[in-house]
Order: sequence, then C-alpha cells, then structure tokens
Amino acid sequence: MLLALAGCAATPYQPVNAQGYGYAEQPAADGGYIVVFVANTATSEQRARDFALLRAAELGADLGYGYIKVMNSRSGAVMLAPQRRPTDSSAVPDIQPTRAMSSNMMGSMGRGYGGSNGGGYGSGMTLPSSSPGGDPARAGVVMVRFGAQDTAGTGLQPIAPLLARLRAEYGLAAAGGR
Repeated sequence: MLLALAGCAATPYQPVNAQGYGYAEQPAADGGYIVVFVANTATSEQRARDFALLRAAELGADLGYGYIKVMNSRSGAVMLAPQRRPTDSSAVPDIQPTRAMSSNMMGSMGRGYGGSNGGGYGSGMTLPSSSPGGDPARAGVVMVRFGAQDTAGTGLQPIAPLLARLRAEYGLAAAGGR
C-alpha cells in the first residue's frame, strides 16, 4: 500500500533521475538557456513550470549573474519516451508533446523547445510528431537569459528574491547556501 501511495506523490524538485523526472538544462543557440522540469501526472503544470524557473534562477546564480529574464515559459502534458532516459541533468529528457501541448507550447518556441530546425535542440530532447509507447507526464519549460545588472528597459528581474519566493512557496531549502 505504501508503494501505491508513493506513486501518487508529486515529483520532488531534483535533477533528472533514471525515470526521466526532474530538471535539466541546455544552453540555447542565442546565448540563453532552456530549462525543463519533467514530472509525473500527480504534479500540476504550474508546479512543473515553477520548478523549471527555480532551476533556471539557480543556474543563473551559479554562473554569477544577479538578474534573469524569462523569454518564454510553457507547461503541458507530455509523453516521456521510454527509449531515451537521461542519466544526468546535462541531458534533457526525451519528451513528446500531447496534442494539447503541441499547439500551446510549441507555437512560440519554434518547432520544439527552442529548436528552429524542426526537431528540438541539442542531443537530449527531440520532439517527433508521434512515438510509440511512453509514460504520461507533465513538463514545464522556460527559456531564459541572464544579466549582471538591470538597466532600463531590459525586463530583467533580480534572481535572489525569485529564488526566495519559489523556495518558500514549495518549502525548499536553499541549495549550497544560496
């Protein structure tokens, strides 16, 4: 019975695990970053998107930046492909959008998560139009840029209060003393 209950819990904030759940990031061609958080279906789309944003803010802080700008943010239902599970957070999980996510998520991010040549980006995530099998999941994806300082009209926001707000909202401790 405990195992059944554990399967119903929302995916915790974590690097991507062997099942493909958690956060991962990749540099984007334009100098920004694309961060994804893939979760089980017990996790809300808002939580998945917030966890992707939290990881993006942590990444910016780790890289020495004080400011972040969200260029695009999406969440939705996806299928986590069984054949390409990442083994570390440097590889983005292979996910295929469901019909609902296809129109809502892919529209303004190119054909795929930031990819402009039709298949996604990098070696980690591909978005074929159909794939056999897979596990239902939720994904939040953010495209961000970082800055050292805020200047008028840039739309940058401070990273520190964003980290504090998201960690407090989800009851998470600061990682590495940040």
